Amino acid sequence: MDDVTTARGTLLDGRWRLQSRIGRGGMGEVWRAEDPAGDSVAVKLLHGRLSADPQLLARFAREIETGRRIEHENAVRVRDGGRLADGRPYLVMEFLPGRPLAGLLHERGPQPWPMAVTVGRQVAAGLEAAHAVGVVHRDLKPENVMVSIDETGAWRVKVFDFGLSSLEGSGGLTAADVRLGTPSHMSPEYVSQGETGPASDFYALGVVLYEVLSGSVPFEGRGFQVMNAHVDEEPPPLAERCDAPAAVCAGVHALLAKAPSRRPIHAADLFPGVVLPPRAHRT
Repeated sequence: MDDVTTARGTLLDGRWRLQSRIGRGGMGEVWRAEDPAGDSVAVKLLHGRLSADPQLLARFAREIETGRRIEHENAVRVRDGGRLADGRPYLVMEFLPGRPLAGLLHERGPQPWPMAVTVGRQVAAGLEAAHAVGVVHRDLKPENVMVSIDETGAWRVKVFDFGLSSLEGSGGLTAADVRLGTPSHMSPEYVSQGETGPASDFYALGVVLYEVLSGSVPFEGRGFQVMNAHVDEEPPPLAERCDAPAAVCAGVHALLAKAPSRRPIHAADLFPGVVLPPRAHRT
């Protein structure tokens, strides 16, 4: 079933012509495609063998619903979604030239602090736009942050993959005692009480930026060990792991505060007073 409609040149639902496969994983694949106007889009397809899994279908539907709610330059725009004749769900989103932040870190290691500040401010803006329409990401990590360079040489950053997001006024995807997401990026309140909100997303952003600057997450180890560390332990001082200015390190640690009320949850409050050097946002 997986190969019925995934050949180059296939026209999905009479609208989206597949051009080249750009990614494939355990849950599905992503294709570069062309819309009716000839513009590039990305099409995400769930593997056929998984199309009967109600949990995965709910997650896929959640990603479509949340993606349509959010309209911001720092969040990926979802254009359409549906199901194919063979039963597989699909999602159409804007095509993003660039690469996930995770790949960049894997290849190049820790990044200069101006790049971290740029990424942090743009991700924060995308998260704030999501929160404004009642969407909490719940699984922010470098794999879900796309980075690219625009025509001026400036970094452009977008948040994507809202498949585990929560919506105001809707139920969760699992029972209350189940924790979905990535342990290394879970907030203390989510680990201990199952609570998520804007502050939880900003905590995860703190973990992302800690890794951008230092090359590692604050807490490492097995799943439950890491989850408990988020609740009980303070992260190692970032200043001991990178050469970023004190104000930048302080900004990351503010995001990693144990109490949600102590974290910044607006882009304007991230790295107050930090000024980027000329052309620091460029390669």
